[in-house]
Amino acid sequence: MIKKYTPIATFSLLSLIGFLDATYLTLKYLNGSEVRCTILAGCKDVVTSIYATIGPVPVALLGALYSFFILMLLIKYFDGKNREILYFLRRFTVIGAIGAFGFILIQALLIGAYCIYCLVYDTSSIALFLIAFTYFRPHKLVD
Repeated sequence: MIKKYTPIATFSLLSLIGFLDATYLTLKYLNGSEVRCTILAGCKDVVTSIYATIGPVPVALLGALYSFFILMLLIKYFDGKNREILYFLRRFTVIGAIGAFGFILIQALLIGAYCIYCLVYDTSSIALFLIAFTYFRPHKLVD
């Protein structure tokens, strides 16, 4: 019998996708390798823009650390089913959603180009926020 997907399983998968995506971009940045876009043509413009770093730190690294932190909290949740972790994640995902909207606006208004990898990460961050605020409430938690 196939078990249906739950909000927490979907949240976990999106966190993993975000982590892998941001880690890929971070490694490309640190290696000085070109990020090749197959769907959109603006990856190079976005990842080499002045908005790709905060000081010497690549924004993608911040995204990877954000996603990694979420994954570690999910592991802790699955280990002990402490619902307080999910309530914390509900509030924590606000950071990712604000950042995602900000970076989408930067791509659209300031750079004038889009990076598919960045958009995948931003979409996963917004989806995490939507899932957390829909399902990770004290009176409506769905495992």
